[in-house]
Amino acid sequence: MLQPLTLPPSLPPSLPFFPQAMKTGTTIAGVTFKDGIVLGADTRATGGTEVADKNCEKIHYLAPNIYCCGAGTAADTEKTTEIIR
Repeated sequence: MLQPLTLPPSLPPSLPFFPQAMKTGTTIAGVTFKDGIVLGADTRATGGTEVADKNCEKIHYLAPNIYCCGAGTAADTEKTTEIIR
């Protein structure tokens, strides 16, 4: 189990020592293992605070063993994938 991180007493408590977590609205993850990789992503695309598309592909096949993943750049990722193919 993970233990909470505590700062040494010699550091002032107001020191901005560790970055704060930010919620960005999308998730893309990749995991490697002995025989390959696994890529995963959510499928929602947002426009501001509204969900614009509930089935947006964020992992795009380019060629054998090459994929393009995009977060926060749906249109850019689509166009880049189109150009590379």
